[in-house]
Amino acid sequence: MYKYNIFGRYTFNKLNVSCDCMMGELLLVGEEFFEKFFSGELYYCTSPDHMKGIDVQQAYNDTSPITMDMFVCHKQSFCPRLCSCIEQPNRFRLMVDCSNRNLTSLPSYLPQTIYDIELNCSNNLIKDVQPVNYLNNLTVLDLSGNQVSHISDSVPPELERLETLILTGHELHRLSREFVNLDAGKIWFGQNSISCPCDDIWIESWRKVSKENESNVLMCETESGYISQAEEAFIECLPTDSSGPFWLLFILPCVLLAGLLIAHVFRFDFLLFKRRLQKPKCKSEYTSDIFILCDEENEDVLKVVIDFVLHFENQGYQCFAPPLHGLPGDVREDMLYNNIRNCRSILAILSLPEGNHGDTDEVVTVMNHAWKLYLSNKIENLVAVIFDGKFSEQKSRFPYLSSLNRFNRVFKVRSRKYDIKRKIRETLPFPTCVNNVHKLENLS
Repeated sequence: MYKYNIFGRYTFNKLNVSCDCMMGELLLVGEEFFEKFFSGELYYCTSPDHMKGIDVQQAYNDTSPITMDMFVCHKQSFCPRLCSCIEQPNRFRLMVDCSNRNLTSLPSYLPQTIYDIELNCSNNLIKDVQPVNYLNNLTVLDLSGNQVSHISDSVPPELERLETLILTGHELHRLSREFVNLDAGKIWFGQNSISCPCDDIWIESWRKVSKENESNVLMCETESGYISQAEEAFIECLPTDSSGPFWLLFILPCVLLAGLLIAHVFRFDFLLFKRRLQKPKCKSEYTSDIFILCDEENEDVLKVVIDFVLHFENQGYQCFAPPLHGLPGDVREDMLYNNIRNCRSILAILSLPEGNHGDTDEVVTVMNHAWKLYLSNKIENLVAVIFDGKFSEQKSRFPYLSSLNRFNRVFKVRSRKYDIKRKIRETLPFPTCVNNVHKLENLS
């Protein structure tokens, strides 16, 4: 519907509004979308049952998240038997409740989703935790009340997005060293102890560097037989005497290799620091403030582009987006590169390829060109927006993305932690273009 009436408004008479998760997703698009479809008229939810009679506009304007949290869908496809699967767009999560189901292992599959997954498998019969293909999408895993006695070494490395792991009531004997890459402050062991021999002294430093709270403790049973918190359990573990010169033969090469590894991993960070020290080569005049790069074949991305253009032009910025401002007859390559060279900032909306889109290679090529212009100080700002997929998937296409992220130049479209438009605007210089030849008028 955006295609046929990009800047106008719609009015629906006697519209039956289904206030499920799909409506919740639409309401999260932004103020411009809501004004286009729902302003000026009263629309009430007709389904599901728990939403009947709720005013859509009142729900959207409610400062409390409680009402928006009610826009949910019960997923049936690929939801494990005996479990419930609920999508909640306002919290950007899929909640899977498999508690009290006499399960002996983690579910072998979960519904496909773009959201974070919170899996509740509490109070079951799970003793052995083995890897499954959705672990890297979990943000919450509740295994409390399961008497877990073994966790495969392959499991912790897959929990890269985990924010909470609950193991209260476990029967673990020892802790795998693979846990060292997880945040100890996000794992709840409860009062059951594990064995902490001196061979596992890594646990002490692991606990100290993590942001843990006082109630989140790890109880250790030491070689002396007593039980205490992990931070105190290794006091009796003294380092063995060794020959200093002998170990230097191993330490020096390790230091050298570590230095080379750091130089390789942070090579793009060094380039960005170098850019800060260079004299700017930016122009005094520009034809546009912001050039918006995107996959023009992805309709969902185009909606975000339109939303951004409307927002930033209302803030006084002149935008150039090829799918909106490109003229018929233009040589595409000349149009792209001429406008990039004459813009002040570049905003790249990065999406994963869908089907066989022909321009995904073009996005990569143009983004790499923009990166070179940014490093050479020929443009003032480069901002990347992750539209879909995991950060690691985009990083494989753009290896310098991690460095941009460390310099606060990467944002997520669907993040609930911040207002993405405000965050982007904070990175942009004040608008300078006077002749706003591309400004879009609101035709509503």
